[in-house]
Amino acid sequence: MKYLVLFLVMVLAFSCDKKSQGPSETLTSFIEYRFSNSQTKDGLLKYMTAKASEEISNLKEEDLADLLKVEKYRKRNFKIVSEKCDENKCYMTYVLEYDVLAANSTRDFVSEVKKIAELQKIDGQWKVANIDNIKTFIDATRPIDVK
Repeated sequence: MKYLVLFLVMVLAFSCDKKSQGPSETLTSFIEYRFSNSQTKDGLLKYMTAKASEEISNLKEEDLADLLKVEKYRKRNFKIVSEKCDENKCYMTYVLEYDVLAANSTRDFVSEVKKIAELQKIDGQWKVANIDNIKTFIDATRPIDVK
C-alpha cells in the first residue's frame, strides 16, 4: 500500500511539472495545440509573450475565428532542424508539413513550410515571441482555387 501511494505521488508530481519544459518542448506543445480542435483564445495566449498576446488580443472576432479554425488542416510532420539558444532567448528553425482538406475531407494539397520561431524565457517559462516564414512548398493534387 505504501508503494502504491508513493507511486501515485511521484506520477502526480512529475505530470504537473510544466515549468520545466525547455524551448523545444514548448514549441512542440504549441504546434500540437495549434492543430487541435479545442483551441481557444485564452489557451493560445498561454503560449505567447506579452507583445504577441497583444497582437492576438487586438484581432477582430472574425479574424480570430479564422485563426482558430483548423478543421481543414491535418498535421503530417513536424521537425525542429536547428536551434540557437542562450539563457533567455531561443531561435528555432523548423519544418511543418500538413494536409489541406477539401469539404469532403479528402486531401486537396500538401503544404510544407519552413519557419523560424523566436522563444523567450519569461518568469521561468518559455513563450513564443514571434514566428516568421522562410519558405512554403505546396504540392497540389488539383488546381488551387484562390479567392
